[in-house]
Amino acid sequence: MVFLSGVVLGGFAHRLYTMNPVRANSPDEYRRRYIDQLRSRLNLTDDQTSKVDAVLSETRTRYRQFNAEHKDELRSIQEQQVNKIRSLLNSEQQTEYQKFREERKKRSTKPSGC
Repeated sequence: MVFLSGVVLGGFAHRLYTMNPVRANSPDEYRRRYIDQLRSRLNLTDDQTSKVDAVLSETRTRYRQFNAEHKDELRSIQEQQVNKIRSLLNSEQQTEYQKFREERKKRSTKPSGC
């Protein structure tokens, strides 16, 4: 039984290790690779590929619209989160937390390809 569970776990771990994640430096590159992987793994026809591309475009438009409509609400939720975390920290930790947030902000606003 122990041997069998080791084989199953080993097989699962090997599968996770060998999976090809979609990695990219830009949203357009990510999308291209994502579509390429779907085309390859699912043997999509050209028609199916163009329809998948259309679905992704529609989803991106809807997501951006939703995000724009709820931007203030999302910002408020994020500020509440930050304030709650700050309330848990001592003054030294708060200073480090502020540095941490600034570093993350710089990374998130860094232009693609840098």
